[in-house]
Amino acid sequence: MKTDIKKGIEDNLYTEVVSLIEKKTEGDYWDFKKEWNEAKPVDLVHDILCMANSTHHGNKYIIVGVQNDGTVVGIENSKRKTQANVTDLVRKAKFSPAFPSLAVVPIKYKDKNLDVIVIYNTDNIPIVLTDDYGNTKNGNTKNGNTKNGNTKNGNTKNGEAKNGEAKKFVRKNMVYTRANDTNTPIDTGANYWETEAIWKKHFGLDTNIIDKCKALLRDKENWSGKIFGEWPIYHRIFPEFQIRDCQAMGDSYIKSHPLFYFYFRPGSIYRFEIVYHQTRIHYGMYLCLDGAQAMLPYINIAGIYGFKRPYHYIYLIKDDINYLLFELASYFYPNYTENLNFNPIIVFDNVNEKLLFDKYIKENIKSFKNLKKDASARLAISYEKDNKYAHPPMAEDCWRAKKLFYKWKIETSQRRNNNEN
Repeated sequence: MKTDIKKGIEDNLYTEVVSLIEKKTEGDYWDFKKEWNEAKPVDLVHDILCMANSTHHGNKYIIVGVQNDGTVVGIENSKRKTQANVTDLVRKAKFSPAFPSLAVVPIKYKDKNLDVIVIYNTDNIPIVLTDDYGNTKNGNTKNGNTKNGNTKNGNTKNGEAKNGEAKKFVRKNMVYTRANDTNTPIDTGANYWETEAIWKKHFGLDTNIIDKCKALLRDKENWSGKIFGEWPIYHRIFPEFQIRDCQAMGDSYIKSHPLFYFYFRPGSIYRFEIVYHQTRIHYGMYLCLDGAQAMLPYINIAGIYGFKRPYHYIYLIKDDINYLLFELASYFYPNYTENLNFNPIIVFDNVNEKLLFDKYIKENIKSFKNLKKDASARLAISYEKDNKYAHPPMAEDCWRAKKLFYKWKIETSQRRNNNEN
């Protein structure tokens, strides 16, 4: 991989944008713009609507500073825009049901400045306008609005052009989307099949069962009871999805996982399953805390090998089912997840970030071993030392890894900022 890519590889957005640029073509969730001048308010609103209504399950990107063929031309510093600039440009457009969630992120690639408009993914589509936007008078935008759909002095009436010039505006209540690498036309909107695909995404009919399960786990308010505490619990809107208790596990498992016995001080470890109708779609473990006052799902253990002894830390990966279960448990047991003193859990954005962190630990093993434990870590380790199944070095590893992780994230952010400047 090229050196300039390596400098920012830790940043997920940077890595994603670079991979899209190097495809040398546009796609169903990314678009190239040579410069901001092309994105006049009416065009920008149309682009944002098309991207927001894309049926791609993930964020969408408008990359400014790149030609349609993928050639990177960059943007002059004086011509760059911020999120506030973009919001100001389109603020008079009346979006429904809500203004699309977006951000403008500056990056640098091959010594060129680029601006990336990130339109965050949502299933709450289609997003439309409740008023026409972008009608012009004498070729200039005026308030971005129309009156009764009629115009004067060279504008059009009822969509017909005068003086050979067509009027350009985003229609109210019209559904726009993006198919393959093309936005739907501003004057016609989405066709029947494109509109059907949008509503399928809205109702979760275009995803597999695992993805649907993940979406429902994010919908915390609609579960019938406390996760791992009331059996079975089910999703109130989609009751065919249930979380059920299985059997308890014996001391043999606890002995083989001393970190959990120290960290959570559980009375028991149990099995659970997530079922769709009568089909098991996930099978896992959960931990009973403080006399069944709270329960949390299984937390992964990572090992760093190649030294006199292995080093360990515990972690979750965002969007993994266990992470979503942890988030759901946080909703029901906030004191045990948000305010715990004994919480060395590292949360990675994805598997790639974990691999990068593992590499960082190996390259900085002396710094890792020299990190001092804070007060809560010392207290937690003292609890572990009193436990007959204890493994104090493992506990110390986890606290050191958590501190090193914060240090690594700060270094990554600083390196990226230096690269952009």
